[in-house]
Amino acid sequence: MADNLLDPIMNLYNQAQTLYNQPGREVEFLQTLDDAEQQMNTLVNANAGYSYYEGGTAG
Repeated sequence: MADNLLDPIMNLYNQAQTLYNQPGREVEFLQTLDDAEQQMNTLVNANAGYSYYEGGTAG
């Protein structure tokens, strides 16, 4: 399940990697990284109480 949650984020990072060496696409590259960071923060915040080591809710 965790892989499915990370897929959109990894897709954005892969897109950013493709844009990295393309002249004239620096703004798009930075925006793509920003989008990936925002999605990762949303995912982390949504699962803040979850512990992968405990297999469930922490605490």
